[in-house]
Amino acid sequence: MKKIDPIIILLISLALLLFSLFLLKQSTIELKSQNDILKETKILANEYSTLKNRWNNKKKIISTIEKIIKQSRLKDIDMRTNKKNIIIDIQKISTRDIDRFVNKILNANLIILKLNIKKDSLYLEIGK
Repeated sequence: MKKIDPIIILLISLALLLFSLFLLKQSTIELKSQNDILKETKILANEYSTLKNRWNNKKKIISTIEKIIKQSRLKDIDMRTNKKNIIIDIQKISTRDIDRFVNKILNANLIILKLNIKKDSLYLEIGK
């Protein structure tokens, strides 16, 4: 049997070392990109959670609507609540009062499902 030359063993070892360092570098680059994606996902999840809490809080929606109705000082407001939505029906109202009421509703954090405005009436559906 022939003896293996020590220089060949060193060269093979050096090649394996360089190859493993190359793979390690590639892995660290991929890990950094995955960490960046994870950070972006966490930020998006926090934003989604905040928006969901802000827009999907049933008690806050009802209290906001009641507050707007009290501030508007309108008479003959028919407000009905279902499992999914709140229906507000106002008859015999001036255009100026309609404008004020609609501005307050549109500026609030509410999910408006349906808005029907006529010359002297207003029909509004708000999601819970």
